[in-house]
Amino acid sequence: MHCDEPDDTVEHTLFNCPFWAEDRREMEQCVGRPLQPNDVPDIILGPEKELLPDDASRRRRIEAMAMGLRADWQNGGGDSRAEGGCRAG
Repeated sequence: MHCDEPDDTVEHTLFNCPFWAEDRREMEQCVGRPLQPNDVPDIILGPEKELLPDDASRRRRIEAMAMGLRADWQNGGGDSRAEGGCRAG
């Protein structure tokens, strides 16, 4: 257990727990705003293909960023540069 919060729910762990604050801050820098529960599917699964731009270059950049975000999420906020994440470049 990482937290003394009596109501240590999944939502608390992902969005409020002080133990994960640094990892959460890194993810928020990637998406450009505070994380919200409705961000979880996009982070885990990536963007919906039909919502991606038609421009192939922009589409590849978005897909690379999504892959990096998924890697960060799965690795608990680790550095995603090798996977093409938001800090790549």
